[in-house]
This record gives sequence, structure tokens and C-alpha cells, in this order.
Amino acid sequence: MNARAFAPARLRTAGRTTPARTTLVVAATLLACAACSTEAPAPTPTPDQPSVSEPSVPTPSASASVSPGAPDADPQDGASPSATPSGPPDPRAPKTFKPVEREGGSEISVAVASASSRETRWSDGLRLEVVSAKQTTATGSGPGSTPGSPQTVLGLRLVNASKSTVDVSGAVLSMPYGRGTRLLAPRVYPDGAQDFSGRLEPGASGRATYAFTLPRTQRSSAELVVDLDGVHALATLKGVAR
Repeated sequence: MNARAFAPARLRTAGRTTPARTTLVVAATLLACAACSTEAPAPTPTPDQPSVSEPSVPTPSASASVSPGAPDADPQDGASPSATPSGPPDPRAPKTFKPVEREGGSEISVAVASASSRETRWSDGLRLEVVSAKQTTATGSGPGSTPGSPQTVLGLRLVNASKSTVDVSGAVLSMPYGRGTRLLAPRVYPDGAQDFSGRLEPGASGRATYAFTLPRTQRSSAELVVDLDGVHALATLKGVAR
């Protein structure tokens, strides 16, 4: 490029230019050209072409980090357990109780002479007495017991005033309750519970303790059904849990 071509006309005098002025003109011209070649004008967005920014990528936060070995949280964790645990629903009681099947069969030959809430007598002289009826709260000890559930504990005595030996080892006692739909109170075995057992000779007596899980509101409707041995008829003591 000829630097003289860019020199202004006022620097020229009588067809020549002084050396000092020529040097300054050349330097200024080179600087201007260098600036034009390196600086590119920034594009100006037009109204028809709105500027679009690239989506930002979120950076992971330290507070959101998860330990690879930590288990997922259970939504039920921390739920308060029930204050009084409940067991399965009580089964329905049969409309009519029948003697259980025993080895050798059953042959009812001794009828019930009388029955009340505290005593029942058979026609041969055998009698069953309710010595005590206690209402307690289960502590969870013993088969079938649910902590916090109400229990009815019956102390019983069987007196053999008949002339025959009575085998009471297979005695079955049940406690139906309720009005309308009858249910069976489950047998439980807290400390001290004991079934009738063995053979009861004439003139002898035996004791037993039976416990049932009975709702407090159903004590007045509860009955005790006694299936003694397949020989004596079934006896029912009403209001035994009051």
C-alpha cells in the first residue's frame, strides 16, 4: 500500500512533502488500518429477529445430594401406634350350641335341673358354681392375650354330689355375647388360668379358672355355655359376667 496516497492534501506543498510529516502520516494510516481489521462491529438485533438466550443448565446443590447407601424414606415412619391394639374380629356364635364330638361319641342322659347366673345343677346332683367373676385388663402375658384388652376371669367350682364318677377332662366352656348378632368371646390364658381336668369321684370337687376377652359394653349380655362331658346336657348361665 502507498502511504502517500492517504496523506491529506494540506500536507503537500509544491509537489513535495516533508520527511517528518510523511512519517507521521504513514504511522497514523497504519494504526487506522489495523484498528479496522481487528475490531468487528457487534451485530445489532432487529425487531423482527428477537435475541434468544441459550437455556441455563442448573448446577447441583450440595443440600440436594443423596447418599448412595441411604434407603428411601417410608411414608409411614413416625406414625403413632394405636394406644389399645385390637385383635381380629370375634367369630360368630352358633344359633344353637351342640355338644362337641368326643371320642366314643356323646350320649346326653342327664338333664339340667336349674340354672342361674351363679349356679347350675344337673338332675343327678352334679352342680357348677361361679365362685368369682373379675374384670381385668390384659397385660399381654399368656396365649391369645392382647395387651390393653378387657378380660373377664371366672373362678368355677364343680361339686359331684352324684353317685357316679364324672370325667371333666374334656369340658368345653364358651362365652357368647351381644344382642341380635351373637359373637364368641375368645378364650385367653393369663397367669392362673386353669381348665377342669381329670375324673371327679362322688363327693369330690374340683376348681378351675376360665378367662375370656369380653368387651366392657357387652358384660350384661354375656352367657356361659358349659359342655361338660357329652353325658350331661349343655347348661347356660346368663349374666355371668356382670
